[in-house]
Amino acid sequence: MDIWRLPRESKEPSEKSFTAMTGGNVVHKGEAFGDEDDMLFVNMQFSDQRFAVLEWCSAFHWAEHYVLIQGTEGAIKIDMCNCGETVKIGGKEEHFLVHESQEEDDDRTRIYHGTEMDGEIIG
Repeated sequence: MDIWRLPRESKEPSEKSFTAMTGGNVVHKGEAFGDEDDMLFVNMQFSDQRFAVLEWCSAFHWAEHYVLIQGTEGAIKIDMCNCGETVKIGGKEEHFLVHESQEEDDDRTRIYHGTEMDGEIIG
């Protein structure tokens, strides 16, 4: 497993940003797969007390593909597997399309649920 750490100086000398990445070639091993990492995790800390966690993996058994943004007043989830966007503010949720039409969102959902990919990202 490889570990990368990238400390970053901020404008304030007493505050630092920090990024750490771990990952490795965990599942897809052998001549048929190549040697690329199939699992990556990134933890980020920004100088203004914001944080982010990112993960990429073609080795997961639970097919998920979404972006989750947590804010001070609410959250946004952009889900490509069960295609749709959800904005949550003050305990209320509002749903939006990801694509221009419901038909396109439904097609994306059908693709994800109709395949046995192991978490690959569809462009």
